[in-house]
Amino acid sequence: MSSACERTLMADCGGLITDLGLALPTVFLAGTGIGAVGEGARLIAPISNLLSSLPAELHVHIFVDRMAFEGARQWLDGLNSICQTNLVPVGSDVSVIRSPWIQDRIHIRTERAQGRERTEVLARPNDVLASAIASHLAMGRASEGIFVPGGNQLVGQGFRLVGYSQTVPPGFRRDRSLDAWGLWRAISKMDGRDTSLFGYRIADLGQGRECEEGGTRGVRAQSHLQPNFSKRHNRHEDRIHQCGFHVDQYVSATGLFVDDRPLLLVADPISFDPDGERACQMLKRQLHASVLLLEEQGFAVQRNPVPLAVVADTGKRLPRLYNNVLLENALRPQRNRPQVWVPQFGDREPLEEFDSRNLAIWRRLGFDPIPVPGWSCLASRNGAIRCVTRVLRRDEPLQQEAS
Repeated sequence: MSSACERTLMADCGGLITDLGLALPTVFLAGTGIGAVGEGARLIAPISNLLSSLPAELHVHIFVDRMAFEGARQWLDGLNSICQTNLVPVGSDVSVIRSPWIQDRIHIRTERAQGRERTEVLARPNDVLASAIASHLAMGRASEGIFVPGGNQLVGQGFRLVGYSQTVPPGFRRDRSLDAWGLWRAISKMDGRDTSLFGYRIADLGQGRECEEGGTRGVRAQSHLQPNFSKRHNRHEDRIHQCGFHVDQYVSATGLFVDDRPLLLVADPISFDPDGERACQMLKRQLHASVLLLEEQGFAVQRNPVPLAVVADTGKRLPRLYNNVLLENALRPQRNRPQVWVPQFGDREPLEEFDSRNLAIWRRLGFDPIPVPGWSCLASRNGAIRCVTRVLRRDEPLQQEAS
């Protein structure tokens, strides 16, 4: 990255969140009045719980289709929340918000060059929601030849962790002339931090070491790992694959360091029923191997238990996304620990033990975990708290000392 222009994506950890963005589809707001029990009321419930858990000084900008504005206003009026909310209509009479996954749709990036600073909304071209967010926040609007969905990368203090699937042409990009190395270089230029890969080598399947729950693993970091694109197409055992389709299904940034290595929390799957044992063991092997590659790139890793259980509305056996969190590393007024908002599933499923164990891990890391119930209804859609939120503004990040 040239010193003439410094690019910085909004991080998943660091200072206090001042502004948060949500984008709610019209179907989420259908029939959400007092006493409603329909599909909309079910889908909006975890988001209502999240808003009710946020502090009074935090500003939440909620983007909705213009046609759903009145229903959204009625829903907000019925909430028991103290955070500052700003309801923003988008578009005209055509729906432009079809998914709540705002994390995948936009990035917030700051560019500093020649003493000037510009903050912009980075998204795919012609994204109406992204343009509306930029206009509402008085930010610039940018698009590039490639785009990495926010769910498939984590941004920490000094690193970016990008899912391996983004490096496979054609990927999420317009310029189909790029080869794998060209695509990797284009991804790396989105931000000035070192870029690392989330994935696993076939040769490492079955090689991962067990780690006590909440314990820290790590090896001496090698020099910054670059993906070996020449080998991966020739030798089967050297090929890299990605576990799942997004990094934030299984990995949390913590903003903490262990022996100068960034600490990640990585899911350790546990079978919830005998019929799921085979699928669970395969997922466990893939994540153990993924941890090996993370350690080689200089990360420290702790593991957290994640159940692999059948989802009621589809019958599929899926992990519950306890790693899909919202996090701060600074202290809010009247608090003696930084906060992390953790999705909970035990209110609708018999998963109370996993709720408690995951909260306990965050406490041992020095956080005050805020439990947010209701996320079982979105389990079949593979989403939770991080997926439905986008940090729009955050105080300057704190540099955490190694522990």
